[in-house]
Amino acid sequence: MKETVTNLATPIVKQEVATVLETYPDHPYQKAFANPELRQCLIAYVLSEVDCKFAASQDGEQPQVSYEMLFPSQEHQTHLKNAIHQGIEQLLKEKADWVEHHIPAKSSGGQTASQWFG
Repeated sequence: MKETVTNLATPIVKQEVATVLETYPDHPYQKAFANPELRQCLIAYVLSEVDCKFAASQDGEQPQVSYEMLFPSQEHQTHLKNAIHQGIEQLLKEKADWVEHHIPAKSSGGQTASQWFG
């Protein structure tokens, strides 16, 4: 039997990151974190900031855990959300050059190419 150690917080943090990102504007936040590498950096940041619990399982079984079990109090839940917000802001600052080159600026609506040149 093969035993695997699993971070129980990972699936919950992934879901909470998705939920929090939905509250941010599409540009640049949601577009930036749609990139799998940047999203993974955010998840890793959050996991480093919250208390994590681990479980050993056998034969590929995935242990089940609830949000309330890992983040039982309002204080824990607030800490998780704050870590996500801080991670979003920090990563966007650190990766500003990447974001600028890979996520086009919002266009000023209504102008067509023919209007650009008068």
